Amino acid sequence: MVLIPPGELVKYPYRLGKYEVTQEEWQKVMGYNPSSFKGPNLPVETVNWFDSVEFCNKLSEREGLKPYYDLQVRTRNGDSIADAEVKILGGNGYHIPTDAEWEHGCRTGTNTKYCFGDDDAQLAEYAWYEQNSGKKTHPVGKLKPNGFGLYDIHGNVREWNEEMLKNATTGDSERVHRGGFWGSSAANCVVSTRTHYIPAHRNYIFGLRLAKVP
Repeated sequence: MVLIPPGELVKYPYRLGKYEVTQEEWQKVMGYNPSSFKGPNLPVETVNWFDSVEFCNKLSEREGLKPYYDLQVRTRNGDSIADAEVKILGGNGYHIPTDAEWEHGCRTGTNTKYCFGDDDAQLAEYAWYEQNSGKKTHPVGKLKPNGFGLYDIHGNVREWNEEMLKNATTGDSERVHRGGFWGSSAANCVVSTRTHYIPAHRNYIFGLRLAKVP
């Protein structure tokens, strides 16, 4: 993990995963691999927000850390969690980045469209997206990192965030995603891009990056 210094958005130091969680890491902790594009060094995908919470807790327990979440599973659909109650306990266990943690880690103190500036022509040097991905994920860490040393922050898979919103039409609770993915246009890879879905939603464009407070 990479130590991220405090800044305007986040007033405390914290750690973010240098890479998106890989299928090898997920398999080792969870005992299954839900991904559509198979490969040990490819980012894990087709994981929902509940699954990501469970991964964080299990990884924390493996490393002797106090789990960050209280997770009470109500329903499973195979290996995946279909419904659960989640409460944040806090502490030094692994967690899903908050919206501010993700954005500060991505921006590296910049105020531009991308971590590297505003030039769309440079995006292929940093992110797997519609113009260079071949409509699939790629092994993590193969393109340029941002200024904090984080790879694939603008592409490869979208990453779950902690924030919860209410759907304006249905009133359902939804969790935020940040970053672009292998099929995104350049416009949907910019730092400010946000999407949100119900926490049980799974898709082969959704993965995660870990966070941890020292």
